[in-house]
Amino acid sequence: MTCQYARMKMAQYIVTMNSDDLEKAQRRGFDADPHVLPQRLTDQFEAGGLFGFRFFK
Repeated sequence: MTCQYARMKMAQYIVTMNSDDLEKAQRRGFDADPHVLPQRLTDQFEAGGLFGFRFFK
């Protein structure tokens, strides 16, 4: 798994995933809690985005 490789290399990584795919992985036994940050990528509001970057359609 990527998280194990990144930990071994002392690296960081960003994963974007649809919430329904995350739910599928959790049903198969994946515990995402240690890996999920509170930040959310969204374009719903004017303040949306990721770490100060705005994404436009």
